[in-house]
Amino acid sequence: FMRQVAAVQTSGTLLPQAKDHITLTYAAPATITGQQNVITTVDGLLSVHDTVGNITLQHAAAPTSGQGKFWFKAGVDKVMTANMTVLFRIRDGNFYEI
Repeated sequence: FMRQVAAVQTSGTLLPQAKDHITLTYAAPATITGQQNVITTVDGLLSVHDTVGNITLQHAAAPTSGQGKFWFKAGVDKVMTANMTVLFRIRDGNFYEI
């Protein structure tokens, strides 16, 4: 099994496309949201790793099918710290924290 890795450098939206592991390498604080229609509705797993910290992944209160939104167990935004990884289950085009 070989992981598909995408390095994400721009702020605003997370663009996972077909990748199953996203590495965030931001140098400045930013809030990241899921991007609509860049992930299929096929179930899967996605891990997001922040190498620097300062990133906030934005929680979606009620994601609908195909939105590509983040859903966190705590019901609030996820503030990432350096070398923190969050694992998601992809379901109906949305990211649900595991």
